[in-house]
Amino acid sequence: MAIKTSKTLSFCGNLFKGSLRKLIAEILKNERSRSFFFFNIQHYVYFWQNKSLSRPDIFVVNDSRVFNILWQLLGNSFSLIPGWDFLPLFLRRAAFSKKKLYFLLTNDKKDTFSFLQNFLKKNFPSLYSRIEGQTIPYRQVVKGSFDSKEIITQINKSGADIVLVGWGAPFGQNWILKNRKKIKAHSVIEIGGAVDFLLGFKKRPPDFLIKLGLGWFWRLLKEPWLWRRYFLHDIQILRYFIIDIVWKFKKHK
Repeated sequence: MAIKTSKTLSFCGNLFKGSLRKLIAEILKNERSRSFFFFNIQHYVYFWQNKSLSRPDIFVVNDSRVFNILWQLLGNSFSLIPGWDFLPLFLRRAAFSKKKLYFLLTNDKKDTFSFLQNFLKKNFPSLYSRIEGQTIPYRQVVKGSFDSKEIITQINKSGADIVLVGWGAPFGQNWILKNRKKIKAHSVIEIGGAVDFLLGFKKRPPDFLIKLGLGWFWRLLKEPWLWRRYFLHDIQILRYFIIDIVWKFKKHK
């Protein structure tokens, strides 16, 4: 699998270098223990200088056009693979495989996994018989007040080849980093809120906004409570970007 190690000071992860189709093909044929994280600006800020992401069995997939633009200015180039594009195509390809899937999803108001089951039964009947999963209430995900040991036991008992965790940052990533060695599945993937877009719980931004790197603006209009994330939390990306520019300038001086 092609990876690209960061050439900046502020990030230590292994960046996946390849197309969406190549990523899916690699996951479906993978027979080793590997973890995949879809990374946007929020993830970058949460996991700044997290050296555990540099391990050879962990791959970071770029999920942000803004992130991509900033890194291109620093001389890095790697594929942009949005999570909401990944999941529909992945399910179509997985339907023709023999892989078993396990979904760990979250929601406080509804059983997201039950909705996903109904969606797959209607659209991918051959895949429906090969999925298991559960919905953990979001308040429990945030507080960590759930039984990880029991969850891992259920995953391993299911015989799943691929585990997809839709808990979002930093909860899904932290849980995977802590427990991935205990999970017998070949691939563990943090997909954020991709299932919500797949099921129509959230509406995907128009393509022209996505191309302009303004997908976040669309989400802010639809989910105004995200203003703290975008204007207080994610703005820290500028500090790390400046650190990288200064570091790169001194390195080549």
